Amino acid sequence: MDGATHIVHGKFGGGKATSFDAEMMGLARGVNEALRNLPAHITQLALCSDVGPSQLAAISACSALRTFLAGNPRHRVLLLWVPAHKNIEPSDFVDELAKAALDGVQPDFVSYSMALARVRARMKSKWDRVALDTNNTAYRGRHLWVAIDPPLHGATAKSTWLLRHAGTSNHNTARAARFLTNHFPCGAYRAKFNIPGSHDCLCGGGLETRDHILFHCPYWIRTKAPTTSQRAAPHDHSSHQLRNQRGWFVDDVLEFLRLNPMVSTFGWSEILAEALADRERGQPHSRANARLLAHMVERVFS
Repeated sequence: MDGATHIVHGKFGGGKATSFDAEMMGLARGVNEALRNLPAHITQLALCSDVGPSQLAAISACSALRTFLAGNPRHRVLLLWVPAHKNIEPSDFVDELAKAALDGVQPDFVSYSMALARVRARMKSKWDRVALDTNNTAYRGRHLWVAIDPPLHGATAKSTWLLRHAGTSNHNTARAARFLTNHFPCGAYRAKFNIPGSHDCLCGGGLETRDHILFHCPYWIRTKAPTTSQRAAPHDHSSHQLRNQRGWFVDDVLEFLRLNPMVSTFGWSEILAEALADRERGQPHSRANARLLAHMVERVFS
């Protein structure tokens, strides 16, 4: 971290922390203090909070509450959500106490959660600066799909361009990411990294590249015909890549992946390798070849 700042692990004394962790730790500490000398006639604890869970604090609080609940079958714990900043006097009083603590001497160490939050903020700031430069091929790669949409980064499903388009499926999101970055198992990928396996497409159209799969291979379904640009070859990378995309947008690519669920999957690479090995052994009607044909049949649309 900066200067003399260092990270400290502690149960409740971790130095500077995120506001959410600090509030939950305060709640957990309050539970422990309330149970320390709890009178015997008290059978119910009410926990009032406006924050969500924090694993470290939750473990500490739950451990203390289990002891309380196990001590008497009449014991109960009541959880109450209190809206923040709504002129609720006890809540405002606690907020003022927390803010007053900032006026005191602050430690030169931070909690792990705060350190992690700072690192993430710095990484995202640098990522934003570089990713927004569409001509930075050293970072983006020369074959990253150029989208009119915002760049491929964000923190939530609403702000992340890829998640908005590919949906919430981890499998579909990963497959789309591999395909759009042109870093997926295909013949060109195997040739580039010297990975064993076929380099040419089974259709006989030469090297199996992303462009070949998208625009030329007769084995895959496509509902939109690619266009041919009549413009002169551009000089900047972004325009050059847009020209190579043949009039297709991201939605067209994702629709292609939905129609052809085996494209850009490692499972397809395994089926292909096994089928080709069977053919070399003189077994063209093997189970692997049957699976191959089930997913990859020439289709012609007028």
